[in-house]
Amino acid sequence: MQRIATPIAIFALLIGGNFALAVEPLPSMDELQKQLDAKDYPAVLSGANRILLLRGPATASYHRTAVWMMKAEALLHSNQFGAAGQAFASAAEEKDATDEERNLCLATGTLLKHSERKGYTPKATRDNPSPQTYDILDPQKRKDAIGALFAVELSDAAPKIDKLKDSTAPNPLISAARALAELRPMEKVVDKNTDKLDTLEKTLGDNFAKKMADWQSTNSKRLDELATLAQQTTVSRYTDNKGIMHTSTSLRGLQPQEQSEIRDMEKQAQTYAQTEQQLAAAMGEVGRAAIDPSQKTIQSLYDQAQTTRRNAMIQR
Repeated sequence: MQRIATPIAIFALLIGGNFALAVEPLPSMDELQKQLDAKDYPAVLSGANRILLLRGPATASYHRTAVWMMKAEALLHSNQFGAAGQAFASAAEEKDATDEERNLCLATGTLLKHSERKGYTPKATRDNPSPQTYDILDPQKRKDAIGALFAVELSDAAPKIDKLKDSTAPNPLISAARALAELRPMEKVVDKNTDKLDTLEKTLGDNFAKKMADWQSTNSKRLDELATLAQQTTVSRYTDNKGIMHTSTSLRGLQPQEQSEIRDMEKQAQTYAQTEQQLAAAMGEVGRAAIDPSQKTIQSLYDQAQTTRRNAMIQR
């Protein structure tokens, strides 16, 4: 007769067999770094994944940002570029990330988008028809690659910003601001400041603020004209059935097409307000300061349009 194993017997078999693997202690930060230095990437990935599952007091001895960064390095050296980029992005989102770590992770993520497995190669130009390929697996050489990519992207950004100086189209402006925002961590890694991007963002913000001032000025004059028209009086005369002449006066008010014209101004103001908010959200301190006046300019025109339309309706 076959004997049925008791729970105690099963537990004993587990202890003597593979159960020990399930309770293998987590590596310390130093041990994880040693595994990375030894190029034991499977071990790094295994340990990092287990550490990143921890919650509460158990996480006290770990710097989660550094764990994510080591995981990203292991993935990168395992030719898993997409997963490595996601890991660097996760590292930048951790609360314990320093500004330096966050900028480096974001800059590295951008670099990976422009790189191949063999490394990062800037696009060929007339002055540099055969650009060198930068090794992105070596963290020290990787910083040189970030610098080279930043130089390329910055040289492309300047003429694009210049072409937008007369534009109020939301999508191109917002795309340009977000492109500059993606370069900000790279400049901090390369130059420890954002002077070059601040200059471009200020130009973008100044241009938008000027266009909004011109738009407000033109439309404000038109609203004044419409308000004057709405207040004009018209005189009507008629004779009743007794032959008595009657005279009455009334305010002209606004014609339907004029009311529609004002509503279009209100809608345009709402669109510009949304554009301003998205531009400001993508910009740094200098860019936000440059674009800030446009917020009051847009609101002023919107308020004037509503007042003009409502007053005309009440008067009539």
